[in-house]
Amino acid sequence: APEDPGAALRGRQEAHEAKEFKELKELNAQLIERLGQERAARAETRERLEAASNESEILNARLGALSVQLCDLAGENDRLREELNAADAACCAALTGMADDTRLDAMS
Repeated sequence: APEDPGAALRGRQEAHEAKEFKELKELNAQLIERLGQERAARAETRERLEAASNESEILNARLGALSVQLCDLAGENDRLREELNAADAACCAALTGMADDTRLDAMS
C-alpha cells in the first residue's frame, strides 16, 4: 500500500508543532518562575524602603529635638558666660580697691 504523502507531511508538521508547544511551555514556566522572583524581590525592596523611611522619620525627630536642646544649651552657655564676666569684673574691682587701700595705708 502506497503511503499517503499528505499523512507523512501532517505527521512531521504535528511533531514540529508538538516540539514547539513543548518549548513554549518550558519558556512559559521560566517566565512564571522569573515573575515570582521579581515579585518577591519587589516586596522585599518595598519592605526595606518602608523601614528606611521609618528610620528617617525617627532620625529627623531626634535631630529636631537635638537642635532645640542645642539652642537651649547655647543660651545657657551665654548666660553663664555673662555671669562669669560679671564675677570677674567684680573680683577685679574688689582687688583693685584692695590695692588702692593698701597703697593708701602705705602712704599714711
